[in-house]
Amino acid sequence: MTDDSTVTPLVDLQVFAPPVVPQGGQSCQVELLTHSFGDGSYNNAVVTYSSPTNSECGNIGQWAAISLNISVSSAEPTETGTIWNTIKDVTHFTPLFAEDGDFMMDFGNIISKELLLDGVLNVIITATFYAPTPDFPTPRTSDFIIPLSNLSPMLANYFTLDTDTGGTTLVSLPGNTVEAYVKIFCSGNSAEKFWYLSAFDGGFPLLWNDRPPISDTPDKFTQYFPDSTGLIGKGPFRELYATIYTGGITPSNWRLLTSYGAYNAPSYWIDTTPVLPVLLDGEGHNTPRSIKVYEVPDLDIQTLGGASEENETVWTRVIVHRDLDIQSEIYTSEGTKTVTFTQSLNYINDRLDPSGYGSEVNQTHIRAIQFPTGPYKSIHSVQHAKGWVGMDDCPGPRHAINGTGKTEQTFAYVDRRGATYFRDIVAKNDGWVHDRVGGTLRAANRPVPDNQIYGPDGGPGFRRRHVPRDRLV
Repeated sequence: MTDDSTVTPLVDLQVFAPPVVPQGGQSCQVELLTHSFGDGSYNNAVVTYSSPTNSECGNIGQWAAISLNISVSSAEPTETGTIWNTIKDVTHFTPLFAEDGDFMMDFGNIISKELLLDGVLNVIITATFYAPTPDFPTPRTSDFIIPLSNLSPMLANYFTLDTDTGGTTLVSLPGNTVEAYVKIFCSGNSAEKFWYLSAFDGGFPLLWNDRPPISDTPDKFTQYFPDSTGLIGKGPFRELYATIYTGGITPSNWRLLTSYGAYNAPSYWIDTTPVLPVLLDGEGHNTPRSIKVYEVPDLDIQTLGGASEENETVWTRVIVHRDLDIQSEIYTSEGTKTVTFTQSLNYINDRLDPSGYGSEVNQTHIRAIQFPTGPYKSIHSVQHAKGWVGMDDCPGPRHAINGTGKTEQTFAYVDRRGATYFRDIVAKNDGWVHDRVGGTLRAANRPVPDNQIYGPDGGPGFRRRHVPRDRLV
């Protein structure tokens, strides 16, 4: 936490395209959860959920759209707090919202005096249900949804993976299944929080003195670092999008404008229809099926790198490529269907580490996806961030005493319905430089108000006036 001269909460913002919902029809808003995460360290909240019965919500299970809004406020990293908000389209989960049950949220939050972590996360989640209209009818949704989880009734349902073994759960599919999709959400935690860094992470030393953090340097280059650094190796490649959290690499880069995905991490749809012959084989099902093509080679990984004299600078480069091709025939009451899953993966990770607390980050997210229960969507996000954090030399945990940061982002969204959202936004030193928004969805996620725009020089940044002696360990 800093004790700078901030007098209003720091309002962080992740750029996102708002959900496409009916206009001019009826809707209702339901509060699902209100909870403060942090009282008792790691915790989750479980509340009772009932499908809304108000007439303006529309008939249960026949909604045109459902969106979730999460609002969070915390005490860090400023004395007056930080606020963020994001909205997510969850229409494809309509079968779940149509049934009564338990609603669970897991939000691990450490409260530790020794680590100077004392920020409780206050969370409000609301759902908005939209009744169909003539121009926006009830969309196709899943017939049923099967959880792929550890099936714990009161604890977080995700698998915690710390080896290559993975997680397993028993699943039974109906014999007449003709389409199947898996939705995957992945989140790096603990030593995996900054897994995309191939050597040194400049964010973590904000807490620890003279100890570079745990990070995922390729195994062949961990020899260049002393054992005290705690490198875990294994390299920076994971077959998913790299999410840089607001404390990642250089925290001052993400004050006001966050990295794409920080508050709404991308999830992944995998069409498993081509492998139904394997999933249904031997289970007494009566749907004929066969796999015609199955080309799933091992990853092609190249790892390069080296170190300067006395290992003052280490550089690494990891290049990955793989093409997948799976084709099957599924026989249904509507005739024979040929289903295909293809993927062409290319990945490059370059890392140069002169052991400093500044960074320059270029991050591009380009994604085109045809959802199984929704229209085709395309997203194009480009970010450039550059910043520096100054540290004190006090004993024990070190403190950030000042910092600079500038983040620029252009964002575009289009879908087959004709909905569009475009944004060109820049933040610098805790102030907005400009924010221009366009597209058919502009009214649902407007630009920063003009009276909050500082101009080309940005805001004042943050500067710590002093370090309270009772906060030192």
